[in-house]
Amino acid sequence: MPFTSYTYITDADALAIKAYLFSLPPVHATAPANTLTFPFNQRWGMMLWSALFNRDTRFEPDASRSLEWNRGAYLAEALAHCGECHTPRNLAFALDNRKKFGGALIAGWRAFNISSDKATGIGAWRDDDLISYLSIGHAARHGTASGPMGEAVDMRFSQLAPEDILALVAYPQRPCNTLARSANDIGAACAGFSPYSPHVRSAWENCVRRRMR
Repeated sequence: MPFTSYTYITDADALAIKAYLFSLPPVHATAPANTLTFPFNQRWGMMLWSALFNRDTRFEPDASRSLEWNRGAYLAEALAHCGECHTPRNLAFALDNRKKFGGALIAGWRAFNISSDKATGIGAWRDDDLISYLSIGHAARHGTASGPMGEAVDMRFSQLAPEDILALVAYPQRPCNTLARSANDIGAACAGFSPYSPHVRSAWENCVRRRMR
């Protein structure tokens, strides 16, 4: 449960998620037994961990960045919680944001470097390659998503609106070592979100045309 990333979700979005979940029919399920050994089976210990590693703050956009970049940052940092898999962890199993998006092992799979580094990350990827990878799980020059990433594409990213895919493409390729913050409200960054750069839109349209062939 990536609650440390979900901390950045706006209150309005959290309530919208709650409203959707509460609209589903209830299902009876017995909670599994806690098989962790002491002291890891003590839930109160999470209060100490959270005090050290979980800032109870909401995402705030960077006023110096575009609406598209801020929308991508909000999706990547909060709702999509990309760093939970793609950022390595420290000795306390908290995200090591000094190596943000630098790649990590997750459930026996390698979550690759998705930073803007052109040699080891995705900085050299073309926009249409990233769009294709997130939309259908395959980029001709780079490979096919599998394991947890394949599931993420099938169940989540492929369901996103095109403009949200474009925003995600705009964000990780730009240098960003820490979560951008300002005094502005996130609503100002996302309200009426539609403008995006012509070269990214062209890449999206090219990707769509290839899929229709």
